[in-house]
Amino acid sequence: YKGNDVPEDIRELYSYIETGACSNELTERIDGAVAAARMNEEWRSAYMKEITVLMDAREEGREEGREEGRKEGREEGRQEEQKKTEAERKRADEAEAILARYREKYGELPVS
Repeated sequence: YKGNDVPEDIRELYSYIETGACSNELTERIDGAVAAARMNEEWRSAYMKEITVLMDAREEGREEGREEGRKEGREEGRQEEQKKTEAERKRADEAEAILARYREKYGELPVS
């Protein structure tokens, strides 16, 4: 449908879905069916089980996300440690090079 040429009964159905207020025979029938379904123990039980399954799945998804975040954090931590280790290696190599130049120039340093 284009623009505002949505049929009135469709607008009333949308209004019912949004507000729960009945405005015509169709929405009254739907509201009655919803009320009957809510009173049906078998349906209520199935609904509650479904909600529980969805909540469990949502929590599993959150836990997976948290674990991925922890894994990424550990990986970033490892990368950071590797960078620090590499920087320390470089400093040690530079110190060794300086020491080698001093040895060339002055010989072995006396050990006390």
